[in-house]
Amino acid sequence: MKKLLAMLLTLSLVTLGFHFMACTGDDDDDDATATPTPTSTATPTYTPTGTATPPLMTWNRTYGGGDDEYSRQVIQTSDNGYAVVGYTRSWGNGQDDVLVMKLDLAGNIVQQKTFGDAHNDWGNGLVQTPEGGFGVACYTAPDDGLPWDGWIFKTDASLNVVWETFFGEIEKEDGPNNLYLAHDNSLIMSGVIDKTTVETHDVLLMNISANGSISWYKQYGEEGQDKSNNMAVCSDGGYIIAAESCSHSNGLSDAWLIRTDSQGNVLWENNFGGPLLEEAFHVEQTPEGGFIVAAYTKPSLYEFSDAIILKLDQDGNEQWRKTYGSAKEDYAWSITTAQDDGYVFCGMINGDSWNSGGDGWLVKLDQNGAKVWEQTFTGAAHDELFYLIKTADGGYLATGESSSNGAGGLDIWIVKTDVNGHIQ
Repeated sequence: MKKLLAMLLTLSLVTLGFHFMACTGDDDDDDATATPTPTSTATPTYTPTGTATPPLMTWNRTYGGGDDEYSRQVIQTSDNGYAVVGYTRSWGNGQDDVLVMKLDLAGNIVQQKTFGDAHNDWGNGLVQTPEGGFGVACYTAPDDGLPWDGWIFKTDASLNVVWETFFGEIEKEDGPNNLYLAHDNSLIMSGVIDKTTVETHDVLLMNISANGSISWYKQYGEEGQDKSNNMAVCSDGGYIIAAESCSHSNGLSDAWLIRTDSQGNVLWENNFGGPLLEEAFHVEQTPEGGFIVAAYTKPSLYEFSDAIILKLDQDGNEQWRKTYGSAKEDYAWSITTAQDDGYVFCGMINGDSWNSGGDGWLVKLDQNGAKVWEQTFTGAAHDELFYLIKTADGGYLATGESSSNGAGGLDIWIVKTDVNGHIQ
């Protein structure tokens, strides 16, 4: 059963544990700088929109070297530029190193840096802190990729490390999948923690203070495999976690939503699924207090996956569920409330499998889940959009990976659109 699940589940597992070590300062032996060369696949355009907001710019670019690069989370920074976290195999000290890039409005690299040692290091989460620095959530592993430990570090505005914290048990797999700013300006992340008795994982929620110490963590799960993919900070200071659960499931796995208070205590939980596989990838709170969830479903071993969007009320009850996709493999990786009404999600459509042959996908829905518009970004190889944000100029920005364009292998791919998903 474990081997079957490993073949079917679509996202990498990351984790946590019980011991941690906090350090301060910047270790030059572990940090190296490199400059990826962006390859523009469309000419950036400029449309003045007045003085109240940044100018509207749309563009389509890839960033990378001769090997593979991956992006995992993107944010808009206080100067109206952008920052991206992921990892690179083209530069750095190890096989994979954490990569953080700061971009201007047009997608030009302002600054970038790699972080890591001679082993494998992967960046999964990024947040800007109130003083202008950045929090970065990663996991770190030996050359063979197992086991993983969690690694959180804080930088100043120039990407110099101020402090770092490691956590994880020996021979266990622990780490973060994301990073956000809590209401008290501490750091909050969800991820995965090894169970103590069997070789499977639980969902992890961890709070880290402004000086890098672990304030508290909570572990959620039962006998089966459970993992968190993403989370959101709620308006009341609590949290909601988007996860996959084999413990709470109608089939092999279900989409699992966990709502907590500000200390991680469960307020409610609910699972959604059918006879085989469902998984929740991303969640965001909606203006009226409910939640919108990006997920996927695989009805049987012999069918392709489809994207699912779930709308829940504030107590986790399902209000509507819609399926989207083609006759091939389709995923909704990330979702946000729209600039006006409704929702926008990004993902992959027309895939041969979950990680090959697909096209980038951006879809606008109305408040009831009906399509308003749909944009497909088609290339000759594999392209997908993994994480989506609204931008201050009224548009959207999505980051992912492309092997259709760029310098070689998989490159980080960022699409900046207007409010209708167009690159002008």
